[in-house]
Amino acid sequence: MRHQWDKAIADYNMAIDLQADYATAYYHRGIIGLRQENWLKAIEDLQQVIAFEPDNYQAYFNCGFAYLKLQQWQKAKEKYDQGIAINPDDGKAYYNRAIVETNLGNREQSREDLKKAQDIFLKTGDLSSYQQVEQLLKR
Repeated sequence: MRHQWDKAIADYNMAIDLQADYATAYYHRGIIGLRQENWLKAIEDLQQVIAFEPDNYQAYFNCGFAYLKLQQWQKAKEKYDQGIAINPDDGKAYYNRAIVETNLGNREQSREDLKKAQDIFLKTGDLSSYQQVEQLLKR
C-alpha cells in the first residue's frame, strides 16, 4: 500500500509542477496525508486548496480534521466554522466541531452542534450516526 501512496504522491507532484494552481492535485495529496496520518503535510496541501478554491468546504472539513488530530482546537474550530458557513448541511462537520468545542471547554456549544448533527443525520437517513449522537447527548 505504501508504494501505491508514494506513486500517487509522485503523480500529484508532477501535476503540480506542470500547473502550480491545480487545486485537485493538492486536495488528493492532502487526503493521502490524512490517510498516512501526516497531519502537517495534509494541512499544508489543504490550505493550498483553500487558497485556490475558497468555497471548497471539503478542504475546510479535512483541514479541520487534521488540526483536530493535532489537538490544535482553535484552528480546528476555525476551519469547521468556515466549512459550515459554506455547507451548513454537513452533519459530520457539526459532529467534529462538537468534539472541538468540548475540548475548548464550550460544553453548551458542543451540545448544540451535536443536536444539529443529529438533525442532519436523521434527515439524510444516516441512522448509525444519529444513534451515536443520541448516546452522546444522553450523557
